[in-house]
Order: sequence, then structure tokens, then C-alpha cells
Amino acid sequence: MLRFLIDLILLILSPLLIIAWLIATRFLTRARHRDGVLEKLFGPPQRESDSPLIWIHAVSVGEVRTSIPLLKDLRDSYPDWQIALSTSTDTGYKVASQLKESSHSDLILFYAPFDLSFSVSRTIKALKPRAILLVELELWPNFLLTAKKHEVPVYVVNGRLSANSAKNYQALSFLSKPLFSWITAYAVQDEAYKKRFLSLGVPSERIAVLGNLKYDVPVPELPLAEDPRKILGGFDGPILMGGCTHPGEEKSLLAAFENLRKEYSGLRLILAPRHIERAGEVRQLSEQALGEGSVQLWSQIPTESTADDLRVLVIDQIGLLDRFYALADIVFLGGSLIPHGGHNILEPARFAKPILIGPHYHNFSEIVEHFLESNAVTQVENSEILESKLAEWLGDAQLVSLQGNKAKSACDDLGGAVESHMKWLEEHILERN
Repeated sequence: MLRFLIDLILLILSPLLIIAWLIATRFLTRARHRDGVLEKLFGPPQRESDSPLIWIHAVSVGEVRTSIPLLKDLRDSYPDWQIALSTSTDTGYKVASQLKESSHSDLILFYAPFDLSFSVSRTIKALKPRAILLVELELWPNFLLTAKKHEVPVYVVNGRLSANSAKNYQALSFLSKPLFSWITAYAVQDEAYKKRFLSLGVPSERIAVLGNLKYDVPVPELPLAEDPRKILGGFDGPILMGGCTHPGEEKSLLAAFENLRKEYSGLRLILAPRHIERAGEVRQLSEQALGEGSVQLWSQIPTESTADDLRVLVIDQIGLLDRFYALADIVFLGGSLIPHGGHNILEPARFAKPILIGPHYHNFSEIVEHFLESNAVTQVENSEILESKLAEWLGDAQLVSLQGNKAKSACDDLGGAVESHMKWLEEHILERN
């Protein structure tokens, strides 16, 4: 009855939801959004094998990358099990596709179903999973109810719950409490998250604190044949990178870059906007600051380029952050000069890169606090201090190397979550099947 009521509510609201979704995804102009619709409605193809299967759901890019070490250990330790990976966004799907192509050819990859009992039921019947793992947290009522109906246990791995989200759930406890009760067990990142789940009525015995899987994401092997420095003409000057930047931050970086080039003429700037659809806007902003001909989109760089006049490179393709973090000499991580909350500093830290961030890092407070305590990341309060710190680092190669090594060491200190997750999964799922 409850599933029917939820479907009915969604049906009544569907005209508004569909219009909002069409606008948000630009459905009519973006083919990639149309490609996944049928799969979201009717599920993936029927699985022919009867081997046991674990379904991992990772909402978008960050969750897909977080799931990689767990996915690898599951495949290596339990080769008789199949693994299915679902994602909700086109960017997440693209990153997962690259993973499948590079090292996990047997991975079943698909778009997660809409939260309609029909769609979820079709997906479960097609996959026949022994268990479902939700990476971090993604709760939908029909999804959980339908899994319960089909007697498929649902687990949260690498669980996290922000303070704001916990407050919102508490305000709607009459609706949210059942959602949390339909999860079989929780593996959460730290004690703070455990307390938040406890405050929502989750029994303590169903919560295990196992660490953060993001700390165990391996340094990827980068394709040597596509070395960006070689493609860009083999220049050997210092490279500053702004990773996951937001509006306003590119302007600050460009202003600092323009001033710093007066002393460091060989300096280059790489800008990787958080939202790839902003690449054209960022290019235009860069050209206004530095002049036409000195700025280029990565997708438009020829295979062989002299790059004599290239000063700013704007990344306009998904899945390239690691490649350019590895290339950069200094990394500023965006979302932090503005009150967005920052992004994952572990990504450049794995490559032993010195990292600068702004004052806003609440999205990754636990990680950043650990790095700050280890003097492994440098925080700047505003654009002026950012430029000053960049000038200091560009003038001291030894300091840059020292800060990069501290970042790598702080990153390495946080590992071990994948091992604890595997033991937990063995206890709950793997050894019981």
C-alpha cells in the first residue's frame, strides 16, 4: 500500500517534476540525457548468469571514484561474484565507463532507476542482486521498499550525513525515520556521522565506523602517450592549476596569474571548472583578461602544438582532473574562496602536489582539518593572500617540493578503510552467500 501511495504522489506531481527535470537536464538539446531515460524507466538488460551479484550505487562522479578501491577488492577477493555499478548522472556514467574500459571489463554498468516501484522492480528482477550497496547515502522510498519486498538487503558504505541534512531529516522525522529503518546496516566514515545517524533513530548496533574509502583511492596510471606537456609543445615552465573552480574564483586566479607572469614569464595556468558546461564562459573570461590567442580549450588543442603563445588552458572534458593534477606544479582547489564548501583535496595530494585552499571547506572538514594539523595544505583568506602565497612558492622550488611531500604523506596516513569495509561486508554478505 505504501509503495502504491508513493507512486500515486509521484504520478500526481509528475507534470511538474518532468518539466523541472527537462529544464535542469536540457533534455531536448543534450543527447546524453536522452540516452539513459529508457534504462532509468525499464532497467538494464536481463542478466543471464546465476552467479551471485552485488549492486553498488554511486550517485555521481565523486561517489564513483570513491567506490573504486572497494570494487577492485571485491572483484579480486571474490572472482565468482559479479558486480553491477549504477549512477544517476551523465558525468558519473562517463567516469564509470572509463573505469570499465580500462580495468573492469566485466562490470555491469547502468543508469539507476527512477524512484518508481515499477522501474526499481524491473531493475532488481534483471540483476537478481544478493545485496545493494549505497555509496555515502542515497535514500529513496520506493527504492528501499521495493528492495525490501524482493528481500534484497540494502547497506550504506562510506556513509556520511552533513549537519544540515541531519537537521532536515529530524524536522521531517515522521517521513525520514522509516527510510533509515529500511537500511539493513551502515558503515560510516567517522564518529560524528555515527552520532547523526543515531539522532535519526538508527540503532547503534547497526552502525559501524570504518573510515573513509576516499583515502584509499589509488593513484591512477596515466596514459604516457597522451602526456599533456608534450601535446602542448613540451614547455618546461611552472604550471599553476585551478581545480574544480567556481564563478569568481577563475577571476581571482587570472588576476594573480597576470601579475605573476611579469616575473615568471614561462608560467602557465590550467583552469578546470567544476561544471564542465562553464568551459566556454571561463575561456571568454580568460581572453578578456589576457587577450585572444593566449587561451585554448583542451578539446581544441591539436595533436602537435608549439604552444608558444598559450598561457591559459581550459579543461572542457570529463575525467581529466588526475592527468592535469599530475602535470601541475601548484594546485589551488576551488569551491573554497567562495562559500561553496570546497572539494576533495585528496585528489591532488595523491600526486604530491602543494595545495592552496580558501577559507570555505566545510564539505570536507574532516580531511582538511587533518591536513591543516599536518601543515599539509595552505589556507588563504582571500584573493590577495592567494597571490602572495603563489609568489612565495614560485620563488622557492624546495618549499614547493616539501609541501607536496607533506600532502602525499597526510593522504597516505588516512588509508585502511577498504580493508575494514571488506571485513564488514564479509560478515554481513559475502560469507553468508
